[in-house]
Amino acid sequence: MRKKLQSTLLLAVLTITIFSCKKSDEKPSNHFTYDSKSYAIKSGITDLDTESTPSTADNSPVYFHDLYLMTSGLTTSGGDVTGKGSVVSLTLSSATSTIDAGTYIFNGDEDVEVAGKMKGLVLINYNSSDNSGNRYEFTAGTAIVTKTGDVYTVDVTATANNSQVVAHFSGTVSPLN
Repeated sequence: MRKKLQSTLLLAVLTITIFSCKKSDEKPSNHFTYDSKSYAIKSGITDLDTESTPSTADNSPVYFHDLYLMTSGLTTSGGDVTGKGSVVSLTLSSATSTIDAGTYIFNGDEDVEVAGKMKGLVLINYNSSDNSGNRYEFTAGTAIVTKTGDVYTVDVTATANNSQVVAHFSGTVSPLN
């Protein structure tokens, strides 16, 4: 009886240890939430600016890069996004011709062109065939970008249409063209 109790306790401890370690090792999923609804992000697509614009602050070069975090149902073809799905669309202003790691802060002023600023919107139920869907532009927010090798991690917290937008993406990004 004592041996059976020890075996049961050992099995219980091992089970708890295995399952508790497994949860802490999980990575956050690629997703975004808008208006309390969650959407799984399938891909990250970039449209990198190849020509700089002089900064309005100090005349240094500024590049405006678009980053699309798209759900399934949307694909790219010939430089266009096609299909049906939802998207978090960001325009990130960078000092280089790639998306730099760093914190990008919402910029609602169209006349300010400096690195480290962000604009964005969320498209819900977008349909490329007739360009329909619900479009909500950001009115505040930040995007934090890190890069390790070819892997970008992007975390967005923003407000659009008086609702919170929270997005997380970690993976490689593909060019739009």
